[in-house]
Amino acid sequence: DETQDTELWRQWKAVTSSRNVDLEDETSILDAAMDLAEGMSLPLSVVWAAIRNWVDQGLG
Repeated sequence: DETQDTELWRQWKAVTSSRNVDLEDETSILDAAMDLAEGMSLPLSVVWAAIRNWVDQGLG
């Protein structure tokens, strides 16, 4: 849903600015995605799909 997506985006931007997430390295992205999924109580598949979509669009 849109509220969830907005919050996930906000959290993703916070993580990428506070940690050195290499958007060219899927392991680095996955590590951040796992932390977000756990912290937001969301399935990792949902978080991963959203982040990959953003990265693919150049928004990461």
